[in-house]
Amino acid sequence: MVRSILCTGFMLIASVALVMADQEGTYVSNDGKKITISVKAKGEKKGTDKTFELADNVKVTKKDGKNFVEITGGLKAEELKAGAGVKLIEDGTKVKEIQVKVKKAK
Repeated sequence: MVRSILCTGFMLIASVALVMADQEGTYVSNDGKKITISVKAKGEKKGTDKTFELADNVKVTKKDGKNFVEITGGLKAEELKAGAGVKLIEDGTKVKEIQVKVKKAK
């Protein structure tokens, strides 16, 4: 009985963790309602395109020191261009934040 309860609890936690998982990949495009990124599995040379629904109040951010700051221009910002590295932060089924990985100038 106790084992069944523990197993059920573990499966519930694991499934919630999978649903709330953030996605990382390479930016492909967006249409204001959906975003497409290319996601590579370990060992793959070419990624697979995946499309995610955007929240109405989606934020586009970049790292500034230790914190993330919102980028001017939102979904049309110049930092958000094809080939840019991105991390999508999801809130349930929709993306609430797009973190753009900006390369440092050499």
